[in-house]
Amino acid sequence: MAILLSALPLWSYFCLLWLAFLGYTHLAEPRYPLWACYVIQTINWIIIVLNVIVIPVLTVTVFRPFLSSVN
Repeated sequence: MAILLSALPLWSYFCLLWLAFLGYTHLAEPRYPLWACYVIQTINWIIIVLNVIVIPVLTVTVFRPFLSSVN
């Protein structure tokens, strides 16, 4: 659990830096080769999958013993 909690701030910093990088490249309007577009798109999908599926599932799995059932 400590590893997961310590990795979340690092992951959020990476996401913020990546979004800042994308914003900077959009403003600069550089001419990228096609392979660079695929790399950027792949990193974006990895971020989406981790944020939407992996991190929530790990969080629920780790904290499940601490959750009380509401009946």
